[in-house]
Parts: sequence; structure tokens; C-alpha cells
Amino acid sequence: MKLLTSLALRPVTQRLLACLSIALAMAITACGPGTGGTGVGPVTGAYISAGTTNTATSTVPGSAPSTIASASYVLVLEPLAIRLTGDCLAFQFDGAWVEANGEIRVTGSYRQAAPANDLALAPALPGTLLARVEGTGFTVTLLDARGTAVVSFITGAKLADGAAVVSAPACKSLPAASAP
Repeated sequence: MKLLTSLALRPVTQRLLACLSIALAMAITACGPGTGGTGVGPVTGAYISAGTTNTATSTVPGSAPSTIASASYVLVLEPLAIRLTGDCLAFQFDGAWVEANGEIRVTGSYRQAAPANDLALAPALPGTLLARVEGTGFTVTLLDARGTAVVSFITGAKLADGAAVVSAPACKSLPAASAP
């Protein structure tokens, strides 16, 4: 009798294990670079800064510290790269990245220049980009090697695929700030 009971339960157990295996496989494939991790967050694409929330202090070597009151930034998340461009600032990370617990954290390099200077001539400095899921966009913070915020802003929702993205003007085309 014991043998008959165990043979009768075997097909049910096998079906249950098969269902659990499929559910686990689906959960694992939902997470990965640029997928939003949880399946509900932002995905790869382009995001632009929303409003004028940037109050970071400029840390350009050789220039007087100044507060950036308003800036426009473009964050582009690709499967194997992350780019941030904006007023006199450019960050670059090349490689695979993941979103874990609603946060993307990558270390790359950035260039920052004072207005009226050529951004391409600014030294490349190590920096860490943090992008935390915020609704349908991100809260983005770029930190220097000491952990000091270089820039911080909130993006809007992902731009439609194929939408034209207009970055901030080249740094040397911006007027130099006048002394108070």
C-alpha cells in the first residue's frame, strides 16, 4: 500500500517541480542589464533632466567654486555603456551594468570644464555614477573620487525610442560667468 501511494504522488510532484522550475527561469530572465531589474522600473534608453534641481558645486580644477543653478543633462543607458552629457560635463562608462534593488552604480570617467573652455581638453577624472529608480525616471548623482557630488538631478520618463536628443551646448560656446 505504501508503494502504491508513493507511485501515485510521483506524477504530481514532477509536475509541481516543473512548474516551479519554469517560474524560477522566468524570474531570473526578467532581471539583467537595463531591464529595470524588478521588471517594473526604467529600461535602457535616453532620459533628460527634469526641472532645475541641480545645486551641485563645480569642482573644476583651477577655477573658483560656483553653484550651477540650472542645467540640462542627458542620460543614455545602453546595454554595454552609460553616458551622461550636460553643461560643461561628460561622463562615460563602457561595459556591462546591472540595476539591483532600484539602483545602478558604475565607475567610469568624467570631464568637466569651466564655461568658455574646451571640454575635450579637460582632464578625464574617475567618477561614480549613481542612478536610483524614481517613478518612471531616475535620481542621478555623479560623484568624484572623494565621494563628493559633482552633479545631481532628476530625470523625467524615458524618451520615446528614436526621439531626437539635444544635449546642452558645447562648453566653449557658453559664456563665462561674470564676477559678482
